[in-house]
Amino acid sequence: MNGGLRTVVGVSFFSVVLSLWLILLLAYPFQFTNWDYLFPMFEASITEMLRGAKQMTFTVIGFEIIYVIYPFLKEKDRVHRHMQYGLGFTTLLYLALMVVSLAYFSGGQLERTIWGTLSLFKIVRFPFIERFEYVAITFWVLLILPNLMLYMWAATRGISRIFNKKEQKVSWILLAFIFLTLLYPLTRVQINLFNDYFAKGALYIVFVYPLLLFGAVLIKKKFFRKKDEANAQKNE
Repeated sequence: MNGGLRTVVGVSFFSVVLSLWLILLLAYPFQFTNWDYLFPMFEASITEMLRGAKQMTFTVIGFEIIYVIYPFLKEKDRVHRHMQYGLGFTTLLYLALMVVSLAYFSGGQLERTIWGTLSLFKIVRFPFIERFEYVAITFWVLLILPNLMLYMWAATRGISRIFNKKEQKVSWILLAFIFLTLLYPLTRVQINLFNDYFAKGALYIVFVYPLLLFGAVLIKKKFFRKKDEANAQKNE
């Protein structure tokens, strides 16, 4: 954290590169897929699809960090294109994982399975590794680490700017708070409830707040434009 955004971005890059090989493991459950599980198609209504998209909020959030990072980027004109590349790759990865999961698990199995991706890793077999899912979890931590670092950096940066405090002091306070919250044991039901509440809050912050902020900026520009025109007329 003390290294700044450059260090966080470096960790994010290497964590993704070192974990890309996990995508190849989709070939194992692909051998046992039953494509009949995907049919009938297009039977869900628009309301049901919107409800399903809402449930996916917790999975897809993360791109909103660009709101905080954008002012620190040098070549801002190229950011939009590369950001779309990253989001497109992530969307295709989610799509492939979803299709394989739907074709591998039956409807009843999906309702009973808590960690679907981890269950897919359980069928991977190597002669020198008995429980490969432990290896997958280890590399999965590499994917979670940059997310934590980015959010931690953004929170530290924002709080230090608002309260005019040193970033290092704020980061230590946040780390202590996170550590204390982790000491409180949570059940599976409590974790699910927390994820649901977090997803609902993130839905409004990620998709609604930018629209409100955009409207506020337009109103502010219009107000100052009229004020400048009035001042110009007075000077004449």
